[in-house]
Amino acid sequence: MAVCHFGWAKPVPVDMRNFRRPKAGMALTALAGPVSNVLLAYVAVLFASASAAVYMCSDSKVVYYLWLFFFYLEIMSAGLAVFNLFPIPPLDGGRFVIEVFQKISRKVVTMRALNYLSAAGMILFIGFFLFMANQDIQRIISGAGFGG
Repeated sequence: MAVCHFGWAKPVPVDMRNFRRPKAGMALTALAGPVSNVLLAYVAVLFASASAAVYMCSDSKVVYYLWLFFFYLEIMSAGLAVFNLFPIPPLDGGRFVIEVFQKISRKVVTMRALNYLSAAGMILFIGFFLFMANQDIQRIISGAGFGG
């Protein structure tokens, strides 16, 4: 039985030799993900607005759940776009910053250095999420809960 995991993205291998201008091509490739997330959020806003207008007229539960779906889709898409633009190398924003850095400084970042930067970025993310999880656990233990 196949198991479907939501949000388990894998990096897409990109061969720079397929671009006429490799550095500009890599920068545009890095921006493709966040731009598609922004476009999806925009389309979700349009559909959420339309379904909200229909819900106001019909008071249907189905239309309400449709609006709710598009509402959460727009929030998730916009959040993923912002998250992917963080200038940390495993993310698209980090790749874009490296390509811009190479163009401005005229220095080449080797694949070995990029791998080290990506590993350091992943360690930074894991540390951040562990820190946040620890804060939540401490709130639960102290009885403060998650409320403001």
